[in-house]
Amino acid sequence: MITPAEPPASPGRPGRKLGPIAPTVGSAHRAWLDPMRQNYLASGLTLNDLSTRVRFAKSKLSELLRGVGLYPRWEIVYLLATELGMPNWPLYQLWCQAAYEAHKSSEWVDNCTEGTPTLTATHTAPPLEHRAFRELVETDYHLFAQAFLDDDQRDAAVDDTFDILWLSWDDALASQDTRRYAWNVLRATPRSWPAPRTATAGPSWAWPPSTPSP
Repeated sequence: MITPAEPPASPGRPGRKLGPIAPTVGSAHRAWLDPMRQNYLASGLTLNDLSTRVRFAKSKLSELLRGVGLYPRWEIVYLLATELGMPNWPLYQLWCQAAYEAHKSSEWVDNCTEGTPTLTATHTAPPLEHRAFRELVETDYHLFAQAFLDDDQRDAAVDDTFDILWLSWDDALASQDTRRYAWNVLRATPRSWPAPRTATAGPSWAWPPSTPSP
């Protein structure tokens, strides 16, 4: 996933600097881990602060934020998201997808949500600007994705795009070109895209995109 460079740690922040994301982390996992790291680094909190608030070992939090060790259960991801002010619904959707790609069973995913204060089934609304942007470009995104994917994969890839955008919406708005930022997110969705076609063979990845005929 294409993301802006991580902000530097706050001046004077005590403790060891958070290490980079492990190179073995897949794109589906990175889709929600990148925004969570961005929110953590921008929060001014230390791992010790988070450890105290969520009652989870600091070493385990460091592993989670670097993507090392076992794939994290939803309970701890939910608690971290709450502390960092992240929206639960898109995060949960992306977390589920990455769990399945990590070969976790549906039973494991369901067990992870049991006992969570809000089961994340409550679909909260995205920011008004995000909704307006989605209405503006969603049809074009579906038409483009349909040139590469079947209907179910197309819909899932576009949904993933807008979930990722929701988690990083502040960055999208702060970018020089929100439409280009969103296009790059679509290109980097965790779904398996085939190799881009050439201009003579079909739609390409170029910006601005050329919308294929329905």
